[in-house]
Amino acid sequence: MLMETSKRMPTALEIAEQEAAARRRKTAEIRKAASRFCEMFELVFDNDWEFTLHGISGIEGTFLNPRERGQPMTEEDESNNWANRGALLSSFRQLKQALVEECPHCGQAIT
Repeated sequence: MLMETSKRMPTALEIAEQEAAARRRKTAEIRKAASRFCEMFELVFDNDWEFTLHGISGIEGTFLNPRERGQPMTEEDESNNWANRGALLSSFRQLKQALVEECPHCGQAIT
């Protein structure tokens, strides 16, 4: 004879607490991504400004979507001889993804 185990349904308060904890985790992820992006942005567009001016002169496409000989660059290519630029682009993509995950209906405006 099988014994039926009854699972207790979570209370509204427990559900609310779980949802609040999930929101806090997501907020922390977004803050971390935003902090990293700001740090890298400052490195590329302030601390490394002279190198940035030199580096962007040879970019095809755009800063965010560079191309080399007509082809999109890989993430590895983006950092070649300019590590801070690759780190900036990576931090931008991470922040963008965190924002889209937090606000899926806003994805059209962010992407």
